[in-house]
Amino acid sequence: MKKPKSNINLATFQKYFQGIPPMSLMYDLEGIEIRKADLEELLSEYGLNRYFPFFEDLSKWLQVFPEFLKYNKDFRKEIEIEQKEEFSLIELSEALKNNQIDFLEMKFSSKGKKGKIKISVPELLLQVGEIIHYYFMEERSNDLFLKENKFQKVQKTKGKPNSTYYQALISFGLLQYLNNETELKSGSNFISNDQGKFIYDFLELTSFLPVESSKVLQEEYIRTLLNNYKGKESFPPFK
Repeated sequence: MKKPKSNINLATFQKYFQGIPPMSLMYDLEGIEIRKADLEELLSEYGLNRYFPFFEDLSKWLQVFPEFLKYNKDFRKEIEIEQKEEFSLIELSEALKNNQIDFLEMKFSSKGKKGKIKISVPELLLQVGEIIHYYFMEERSNDLFLKENKFQKVQKTKGKPNSTYYQALISFGLLQYLNNETELKSGSNFISNDQGKFIYDFLELTSFLPVESSKVLQEEYIRTLLNNYKGKESFPPFK
């Protein structure tokens, strides 16, 4: 397999973009097209031409990052469904072992044919309960998740995840990079107006920030975005 190339040193990326996995290790970035002319014009406007290779690569990273997030979300959903079903089986096994179920009826589909099984003999119900219980609670006793969460139902997170979290995470990394690696610094301020404008324009250029997402000044949107997450435990520390 051809090893993906990247203009971004991994140590540099991990330094400025904590919480973001290195896309160059998972995707071949060479085949990803970006708006080079527009990027060059944007960097020229802010005197950042010499940093084109870095921002070119970061533009590619941001293109594949939403795909990674979707995969990660789908994977977590599958895990949650599996855990929920496992706990349901554990609860069922306990009820069967304690003679709390009079009969067990199961529907199934095999090669397009549907069928149904009914078990009502107490001895058989007990055996089914013991088999299920043994598999999940003894044979898989080394499963850390099950071991620490016996008989506890999966707790659903209330509300929807904040869609601006990763915008803020990338914006914070860009702010730190600008301050430490370029001449576009914040001075005595937390973030300068020019930095806010550049970050906004860059995220908009890479389609990471929808155009309709803000009705305020560009620099104020980024400043407010970062301040909203400043100090939160799930967010990298501000320096």
